[in-house]
Amino acid sequence: MTNTSNNLSEHQAIKQTVQFYIDSAIAGKSEIMSRAFSKDATIYGFVYPDLTKPEKSTLLSGSIQALFDFVDSTEPVQNLKVEFVRIDIVGTSANVKLELYDWLGMRFTDSLNLLKTVEGWKIVSKVFHQST
Repeated sequence: MTNTSNNLSEHQAIKQTVQFYIDSAIAGKSEIMSRAFSKDATIYGFVYPDLTKPEKSTLLSGSIQALFDFVDSTEPVQNLKVEFVRIDIVGTSANVKLELYDWLGMRFTDSLNLLKTVEGWKIVSKVFHQST
């Protein structure tokens, strides 16, 4: 019984961390998002300026600062819809799969890897797929 309640509280703590990421996307302010990420977090995924021409994609890779810069360059998002598809927890590590609909007219599938640190759960990497 304790294990189940422990998992529920960890599940809630992870969702709270990820909520900083979501709230930041809506507000267009990376200082909110930075609370969710480890200072050494990374990001990887292809950005498609035109989804009909995947050959013109650009690999976004490296420091999470690239995501922070993108968020700061955007206006607040009014219609963002987010679905928590899955949260898997194994000890001090977790993986969250998110679907984000209508983030500036785009859809993203995110895989967020988290570690439980002395500061709580922190996102250490974000891998994403952009689609229509």
